[in-house]
Amino acid sequence: MENQVTPSVAPVSPAAVRPVTPPVLPKTNSSKALIVFFFFIIFCTLSFYAGFQLGKMTQPSTKITQEIATAKPTETVTQTPQPTASPAAELRNYSNQALGLSLMYPAKLYLNSSDSNFGMVLFFDQSNNSEAPGSYSDAISVMKSSNTFEYGVLQTAPDGKNLTGLDLHTACGVAVQKIKNTKVGQFDAVEYIYDGTSPSADCGRDLIGYEHTYLIKKGDIYLKLINGSMKKETVVQHDPVFNQIVSSLVLN
Repeated sequence: MENQVTPSVAPVSPAAVRPVTPPVLPKTNSSKALIVFFFFIIFCTLSFYAGFQLGKMTQPSTKITQEIATAKPTETVTQTPQPTASPAAELRNYSNQALGLSLMYPAKLYLNSSDSNFGMVLFFDQSNNSEAPGSYSDAISVMKSSNTFEYGVLQTAPDGKNLTGLDLHTACGVAVQKIKNTKVGQFDAVEYIYDGTSPSADCGRDLIGYEHTYLIKKGDIYLKLINGSMKKETVVQHDPVFNQIVSSLVLN
């Protein structure tokens, strides 16, 4: 036994030994669920933040919309265009062949033309329209005049001249003020004020009245256009209508 030969085995080199790689374990379903849940949390957070910011941006617009929706009806004013009357429908024509004239006057006035050879009267108040032509009680009149002396004195007087009653052979206490020489159509005329509203005590008479007058020389005849009343303020109030009528006068 002592003579038994031990077999000779070559030693194994360490480099020849291959390292053992641990096996790769497959991912489990629980890991996938965790990843999905993580991304879901992130998505929800971002969505909530974006919605919050969008809500802040749209809040003023929503508030304005609510205020408009709840506004009271009286806060909205709608203007409806009103129909305008035709100027021609508001005027009427007056013609007088005997005196050779025509004019336009407002339809709101009341016409009295009982004597075509004398003239006509336009009353502002219907209750006065029974008065004879030539009356100047709150009225505008067109009349024929034969007072050539009056025209001669006024036409030669300076503009703005105050004339006494004696100068024009008028009643005591009447003041006459020439305004200016002018023309009505193609004919010469004089514009003046006749004031009998303040007679002196020695005149012994009542008030006469106040007139804004155009005295026109039309060939061989004279025409008077008068805006008259017992009160100066009434004449001044009616002057715009009077001037409109004078500007429409046509003489032939």
